[in-house]
Amino acid sequence: MPGLQWSSSLWPQAATRPDTSMWRPMSALIERLLPYALLAVATLLSFRADTLPLAGIAAVWLLATFTFRPKRLRDNPFLALVSFVGLLLIASLLMLRDPLYLVFMITAFFHALHLRPVPLALFGLATASLLLNTLPIGGPAKAFSENGGLYAIIILIQTAAIGGGSILAAKVSRQNEARRQALEELAAAHEENAGLHRQLLAQAREAGILDERQRLSQEIHDTLAQGFTGIITQLEAAEQAGEDTAERRRHMATASALARETSRRHGVPSAPCSLNSWTRRS
Repeated sequence: MPGLQWSSSLWPQAATRPDTSMWRPMSALIERLLPYALLAVATLLSFRADTLPLAGIAAVWLLATFTFRPKRLRDNPFLALVSFVGLLLIASLLMLRDPLYLVFMITAFFHALHLRPVPLALFGLATASLLLNTLPIGGPAKAFSENGGLYAIIILIQTAAIGGGSILAAKVSRQNEARRQALEELAAAHEENAGLHRQLLAQAREAGILDERQRLSQEIHDTLAQGFTGIITQLEAAEQAGEDTAERRRHMATASALARETSRRHGVPSAPCSLNSWTRRS
């Protein structure tokens, strides 16, 4: 049977986390209360004094081997088998005294689903079905001697229906778990991609700002270099003019204009004293 985990039980386990799934608390509530509810219903329907002690033993057996089983032993397959066999024996004795306790025998189906491996669980389901259907008419021997084929079909169908339904539920549960994990991984990958995208955008903006700063810095450097070169050239020319006052003033005026232009381009306030006035004073 493809995909079947033979080492696990047939009881449908909630694959999703407890905080997101309603199945886990519901299944736990069913497991805790259903056996006692069925036992109480059967006892009330029967209402016979000779069955009350045995019904009390059934309740104590359930409390000791199932409800209050230590947490570390809840998944122990041997204890699950012991609990099931004891329950099956007590329920059979009750049914022999009063067939109405077949209501309580239904509990054996749920306990059989906890047996491991799966073939043992299916055998437990078949045994519970056999006793439930034959004890009311005198037991398996009498039932099969009178109409063996009919009872074989009933037991087979009942076992296949319960076991097959549980196997299907386990498969759906695993598929849901795989789907949930895939969705979580997809959401995590999407969030990671979004974070990387934001990081890349921030890096791109930072790189663009840095490039712009470098461009402006280079432009300022080039402009200042050109301006200073022109000013120095004009000052050198003014110095070489010698006694030619007009020529010297012309070069000084040009140097002053270059200085003002350079200051204007870079937002530097012009000096209160221009080169022309300095030339006139000199």
